[in-house]
Amino acid sequence: MQTDLNILSYYMRILKKTLRCAFTYEWSSLLDVGCGDGLFLKILSSIYRAGFLVGLDIYFNPLWIKIKKHAALTVDFVVGDALHLPFRDEAFDIAFEKDALHHVEDPLKALKEMKRVVKCGGKTLIVEANRYNPIMYIHMTLIRGHQHFSHNKFRELVAEVFKRDVCIVSTESHVLPFLKNSVFALRILYTLEDLLENVRLFNILLSYNIAVGKSLTRSEEHTSELQSLAYLVCRLLL
Repeated sequence: MQTDLNILSYYMRILKKTLRCAFTYEWSSLLDVGCGDGLFLKILSSIYRAGFLVGLDIYFNPLWIKIKKHAALTVDFVVGDALHLPFRDEAFDIAFEKDALHHVEDPLKALKEMKRVVKCGGKTLIVEANRYNPIMYIHMTLIRGHQHFSHNKFRELVAEVFKRDVCIVSTESHVLPFLKNSVFALRILYTLEDLLENVRLFNILLSYNIAVGKSLTRSEEHTSELQSLAYLVCRLLL
């Protein structure tokens, strides 16, 4: 499976933003929900030399066979439903999804399922295109009919499941087919994307929203509940 430099760089840019928040601790297992052709797992298997990766999608993809054959670490693929993940509770260190959540009938339930299969202390990574990014809105919403989440809707959705135990960042990353393997053109593109990310005014319009939700340990859950209770009491008293 050959992938041009533009597409690989696009994935790597998003991955770097996500990994910076999520992979700060040792992990051994990761689930990719809505993995499609498995490209994310292919890239991840080339970065990490230890661990167990599982991709799940509602449809089988023949490219999975090639990825499993050539991966540097253990990779497996499963046909399944994001609303009813066929895994036991706390089965993975990390659950990941990119641009799959807006396709499911019940995004909230899908998020809860992802959280269910993550171990205490693990991470759930949610990466979704921003509906009102100008390029995304024209290309993906108006032309292709994708119903992505707005920046605010995305925040509300993940907060419903993870409460305050979530970190949300935004990033700018695009695939521009006409650039293909032009390294010089890609460098110019990345410079422009970096500039946009550093302008706070554009934050709600950046092309991707990334959320990293943490599955708390028992002691952390207890502390969080006490903090929430203290917060409510203060609000009532004031």
